[in-house]
Amino acid sequence: MRYSLRRFLLYLPVVFFLNFSMAHAQQEQKLDSLQRSLEKVEGTAKFETLLEIYKIYIRTDQEEAKRVLKEAEDLANSLNSDEGRAFTMVMRGVGYQLTSQFDSLDYISKKGIEFSKKIGYKYTLARFLNMQGICYEKEGQLDSAIYFYLKVDELDVMPKKFLYNNLGLAYYRKRELQEAVKYFSLTIEAAQKSSDLTVEAIVANNLGNLYKEIGDLERARKYYFRSIEAKGKLGDERGKLFAYAGLLTLNDLDERDRIKYGNEALVIATAIKDDYFIRYFTTSKANQLITQNKCQEAINLIQPLYQQDNTIGNFDNVSAETYIVLLKANQCSGQLLNARKIAEALLEEVEKTNRLDQIQVARSHLLNIYQSLNDQEAYFKLAPTYFDAKDSIQAASNVEQLAEMESRLSDVEKEKEITLLNATLKERAIRRNWIIIISVLTAVILSLIVYFRSRQLTAQRRLVEQEQKTAQELAKVNEELTALDQMKTRFFTNISHELRTPVTLISTPISYILKQYGASFQQEVKKSLELAKKNARQLQNLVEELLELSRIDVGKVELSPSSAGLAYFKGLFSAYESVADHKSISYRFSSNLIGEQAILLDKKRVAKIVNNLISNALKFTPEGGDVDLKVNILPLINGNEQELLQLTVKDTGRGIPEEDIPLVFDRYFQTKRKDIPTEGGTGIGLAFSRELANLMNGSLRVESEWEKGSTFIFELPVSKADVSNIEVGDYDDSSHLSGQDIIPDTEELAIAAKQSPAAELKPKLLLVEDNPDMQRLITSILASSYDCLVANNGKEAWDLLSEDPSNNQNISLIISDVMMPEMDGYSLLEHVKNHEYWRQMPMVMLTARAAEEDKLRALRLGVDDYLVKPFSSEEMLARVANLIQNYEQRQEFKALGIQIKFGSAISAEQEWLKNLETNCLEAIDKKLSLSASYLSDLMAISERQLLRRIKSLTGLSTKQYIQEIKLQKAKHLLENKVFDTVSEVAYACDFNAPGYFTKVFQKHFGRKPSDYLD
Repeated sequence: MRYSLRRFLLYLPVVFFLNFSMAHAQQEQKLDSLQRSLEKVEGTAKFETLLEIYKIYIRTDQEEAKRVLKEAEDLANSLNSDEGRAFTMVMRGVGYQLTSQFDSLDYISKKGIEFSKKIGYKYTLARFLNMQGICYEKEGQLDSAIYFYLKVDELDVMPKKFLYNNLGLAYYRKRELQEAVKYFSLTIEAAQKSSDLTVEAIVANNLGNLYKEIGDLERARKYYFRSIEAKGKLGDERGKLFAYAGLLTLNDLDERDRIKYGNEALVIATAIKDDYFIRYFTTSKANQLITQNKCQEAINLIQPLYQQDNTIGNFDNVSAETYIVLLKANQCSGQLLNARKIAEALLEEVEKTNRLDQIQVARSHLLNIYQSLNDQEAYFKLAPTYFDAKDSIQAASNVEQLAEMESRLSDVEKEKEITLLNATLKERAIRRNWIIIISVLTAVILSLIVYFRSRQLTAQRRLVEQEQKTAQELAKVNEELTALDQMKTRFFTNISHELRTPVTLISTPISYILKQYGASFQQEVKKSLELAKKNARQLQNLVEELLELSRIDVGKVELSPSSAGLAYFKGLFSAYESVADHKSISYRFSSNLIGEQAILLDKKRVAKIVNNLISNALKFTPEGGDVDLKVNILPLINGNEQELLQLTVKDTGRGIPEEDIPLVFDRYFQTKRKDIPTEGGTGIGLAFSRELANLMNGSLRVESEWEKGSTFIFELPVSKADVSNIEVGDYDDSSHLSGQDIIPDTEELAIAAKQSPAAELKPKLLLVEDNPDMQRLITSILASSYDCLVANNGKEAWDLLSEDPSNNQNISLIISDVMMPEMDGYSLLEHVKNHEYWRQMPMVMLTARAAEEDKLRALRLGVDDYLVKPFSSEEMLARVANLIQNYEQRQEFKALGIQIKFGSAISAEQEWLKNLETNCLEAIDKKLSLSASYLSDLMAISERQLLRRIKSLTGLSTKQYIQEIKLQKAKHLLENKVFDTVSEVAYACDFNAPGYFTKVFQKHFGRKPSDYLD
């Protein structure tokens, strides 16, 4: 019996060798067989055969793969098979994934998700969701990647071994190590069930790396050996080297074993001629020899690599390591002059790369050699540069080390992912190979099952014994990760603190100059200084927001609750009424709070959340839309002392795309939708608001439908408070961004349709810019030479141009920003250059986007000039003058025609305007709600026509005209002392909030309403 067993084991290697030889040749045989059968089959069978051929060609011949997939797509279309179309989309995605075309993979996966949902096919839906997760993981958006992977798991139609490996890698990169262990372990279990040795080998190496980080070196060693063993069975010699590299980094490895495994790895690397691993294991072995004082042996080992680098003339990070090991070996052997020569050569090479960390390493070695040689002159010549640079890079060194670690991890993961993709394509072939092996080696398979089962039971016992130790090690890792987070937080906090000084040095001198000498300045100089002061204040607010985020990250934020009532929320609402009026938006407030109710909350932080939600709603809601703010108090289940504040901001703007809703609260998120105008922004406002809400034990969520609007819901548990604790004027307008900071001054920028005779002599320019401060700056530069017509975005400008070109024929040039709401500068440029009347009009793009691709896009669309912010006023004037001069010269070549101008019917227009004013005053006297819809019904025209007619006669929008009537009525009542209080006058003139009425009245007339009653 023993003899038979020994004889069987003697032939076992031969059987394995024959099996793997057969597997190697089987691929070509399979392709020939499929191509022969392709000529004999039709319909669905032919479609499946084409997909099998594509899976082989995608790894060997890309052009042939494209041809085969196109034939499969045409066949699916001819068969009118939705499932066939879905499968061809999956195969195309596999090709993109295998060739690392992740932009194309992102596109095909989104398209495939939509199509699979439409036809109700779960399998292809799972494949596309998995591809979408891979795209997000490549972009570093790990939470989103995990979200899509878990969606795939819910469908339960995709092989678990690949899905769980993806989840393990995502949690590994996210540094959630317990979750990574969980999913890697599930991956190995799934791979064993399907007898997939390839996946088992890869994931075993992953677990080795993971346990090494946790500190469980025994388990790490076990999984490295398991990966080496599996890779050996697969014949993947290079794959074994990754596991050997991890094995040699274990701190508890015996020195003899370290030498043994290093030699084994070096033999493999040399056999397969892998230059990277040859260098890696050679330098590792040389370092071991140095530690054993076998310095000459180390020199003999590393010298050929050093000579090879000098012969080829290439120098990289691996070359630098070769130089360092060689000079250390020469120092060890006492050959200091050789070491000096190598160190000086190293310094010369790394200085060409401008890598300060490598330069510092070379300087350090060279200083030690100079000191050993007692070369004082050379030492003191080099020392100052080393110690000066050492201080300057101290703070950045940790960040660079972290980036290098992430880069290494990314490279290893890429290799693993490519191998996994290859395993996916080979899955059926491997399964067939195993069937052959099982039929020949049944007894061996049974023995292996018993062997692996015993190892599994042993591992489970060890796992129980090591639970406490693992928990301690994980706690230690968590402490280290916490320290790393604190280091990064301190880094950003220090930057924010450093910004405070220059901001103060900008704002304080400007404020001092305005206070001391402002009265003597010309009006334009004074406005420019006030503009600089306001923007310095906005920069200060941004710095404070960054500091608040830093404090939240480290948990050092203390809440400051105080009493607040209905007046507080009305104050938040009223601050933006002027913005809504300017955009003709229906802006409404409602609440179930009554005057006797009060609650405890952190008013400053709640104000930041509400201001962000309201300003976003007004920004993305078009003219004539609706924005509602609702503040309600709801009871909580846990008793009468706690209540729930529910604050809702609802708008009728463009809404949020469905795929962006899970991501809108992520920091720095920007949508990738091509059909959404380019608007800029940092992407931290909503993330900051949610973190503030979580800080106060509240929540912030969104409900949205694309092109129909959004609703943001902020909920916060609050306690009842004594209403007597609310102080009069407890809401401070200066604590947040006032609505007046984000709308233009209509008195300064309003452009009437009728120009004065002096203005008509100047060339007319159309300025398209959504930033009010930038509008003021550009108009102040151009006002002396040009008549400036202002539009707040591309849509407003195009409405003006397309309404009646003949009325705007004296416009000589258009200056447009790029990033604007509703319609961006690129879209406006495309409209203008495609319009028969305006295509010859010169147009200048003025933007902060200085990237080459942005300039090329504008030039392809036909822009005449491109100015990047910040710009020179002299340069702008010169470019505008040249473009207008060239345009006028072109116009001279056009055929002259007779133009007849008729006088406008002044009397009829004035009569219409008088009738409109009478109707407005009657509505105020009757306590009716005066609005654009009310006036349009009364005057028997649409709201759009009403806006155009009022704009042409007064230069005001409908909202501005109604406000003007209300203010004139209020002034009349105050002058005649009809009422005794300002509140009575405000309500009599249809103002909802006396505070807002006081602010707009003082801005318009320069006096407070209360001055008339004294």
